[in-house]
Formats: sequence, C-alpha cells, structure tokens
Amino acid sequence: MSAEINPHSINLQKDEYIIFSYSTKVGIITKRLSRLYSVSNFRAFEWNAETSNMEGMILLQDLQDCLIMNSFRVFDSTRVSGYSSLFRGVGVSTGYSRGKSFQVGDVVFMSHGKPVLVWPRTTNPSDLRRLVLTIKKELYPSKELQRWMTGIRSDNPSIVRNVSTCLRCGEKNVKDASFCSFCGSILN
Repeated sequence: MSAEINPHSINLQKDEYIIFSYSTKVGIITKRLSRLYSVSNFRAFEWNAETSNMEGMILLQDLQDCLIMNSFRVFDSTRVSGYSSLFRGVGVSTGYSRGKSFQVGDVVFMSHGKPVLVWPRTTNPSDLRRLVLTIKKELYPSKELQRWMTGIRSDNPSIVRNVSTCLRCGEKNVKDASFCSFCGSILN
C-alpha cells in the first residue's frame, strides 16, 4: 500500500480514512479548537488549528516504534456531601464519593531511532500505541513477511533450510550459527 501524501495538507488524501482522532481546546467561556491529533491508514499527524499548519507527521510505513513516556495515573472523582451545624463551630458532614482512574502519558512516534512526532498528555496511551502498531503491522508488513507472502519462500526451499531465525529479534542467521549476528542472543 502506498500513497502520495502532501505533508502540509490537513485534507484526507485518496483512499485515506481516519481511524483515531482527538483534539484539544482552549478558552474558558468560548472554547475553540487548538490542536487535532489523528491517525489514518497512511499517517499519524498533528494539526495546529490556531495557525492552520501541520505541526508534525509520520507515514506509518516509516514508523519504527511507538513509545510511551512520562506516564502517570489520574483519578477523576465526584463527591456529594451535606453539612449541618448543631452549635457554632461544631457540625456533621456526610457524603459519598465515586470516581475512575485512567492513565495519561506522552506518545512518541519513532523513525530511524529518532522521535518524529510527540503527542503530549494522551489519555490511555498504551491503547493508542497498540492501535498504531497493529495498523502498521496489518497494512505495512515487514519485508520478510512480504517476501514470504509473494512466494519467494516456496520458490526456493533451500533458503528456509539454511537459515536460523533469532527468536529475540527475528534476524535470519546462518544455520549453524551459535549467536545472532544482529543482537548477540544464543540461537537454539
């Protein structure tokens, strides 16, 4: 799957659709859109509504990893109570509280070992990370998987017999190798 993407366009490109999106707003009385964060089937991007500029973008085919940083939990609660005074300075308070807890963190999109795009204070960042990596895996499979899917594996079975795949990093090594040539792990 490939597409010609205009990195400065907020408009969806041909055959592109939004899979996930959230926005931030500013203002106390009259709220207005500040930033739009979106993941489509081609890219992840951040659009600044105040300046009408694309602040950052990464094509999913170029995505190396998606990290979560500065993660913490937030507890949002509601308390209802009543107060009654018997004498001046003495009183009784009753009430109940309920709430929910959720994770907040920065989502960092990496390419070639460098951060390309950072989405700050994202709610449930681990779910977003899983979503983005799943989209990338399904729409843009690794080169080894693409070769296998196109039949290279079945055309030359000697390639499969003479190769040992590292269980840790997936690197293909010589069959009799004791250690992975990429990560150094012991090969079985």
